[in-house]
Amino acid sequence: MQVVDLPLEKLHEAPWNPNTMDKETLAKLKRSLAQYGLVTNLVVRPIGDDAYEVLSGNQRLKVLNELGYALAPCVLADLDDAHARLLAQALNRIQGEDDLGLRAELVREVLKHLTEEEVLGILPETLV
Repeated sequence: MQVVDLPLEKLHEAPWNPNTMDKETLAKLKRSLAQYGLVTNLVVRPIGDDAYEVLSGNQRLKVLNELGYALAPCVLADLDDAHARLLAQALNRIQGEDDLGLRAELVREVLKHLTEEEVLGILPETLV
């Protein structure tokens, strides 16, 4: 696998992608990308002449288009349909769990430097 910068017009959302994002969370993603840029590469596979299907990053692709990006760094994976779908699900679901005490400490530290509005505008969940 290699990382390549690809033009957004060559990237296509996977029509079979079951992952969705509500408007509020999508807005938070947009604020995050606008503030920090794209810090996680998209994962794509070739699907024909100079076209790529997004396996991981379909929501980020939508927002990158809205923000006027021309290119995105992509991990290029040459996979058949079954492996592409399996990898996409693994990337959407495999993640660790936060230690709630450590997370609370981290958020308290962040709140010493940023407003609650800034923090809530980026984090997907509320701080209740």
